[in-house]
Amino acid sequence: MRGGKRQGAGRKRGASTTKTRAVADQLMKDGRMSPLEIMIQAMADVYRDAGALAAFQLAKDVAPYLHPRLTSTDIGKKNETSAADALRELASRLPD
Repeated sequence: MRGGKRQGAGRKRGASTTKTRAVADQLMKDGRMSPLEIMIQAMADVYRDAGALAAFQLAKDVAPYLHPRLTSTDIGKKNETSAADALRELASRLPD
């Protein structure tokens, strides 16, 4: 049999997180800025000096670290209504 879950296989829980956290903590202890803080500072400087259009690409690069991505949800067929049905419903509520 091939594939599937095997006992003891894979990365141990928290393995890379522990090392990453230790590096980040050391940066903060030494008074250094994190890469994210540098990106945000650069974006703010460009925005101040050249405006929003110039800072747009930097903002686009920083956004995934600050704002979670929205996920789509499947409503399912039973709650699905077409746009035409919704318009008919709204039209029926309008006074004559």
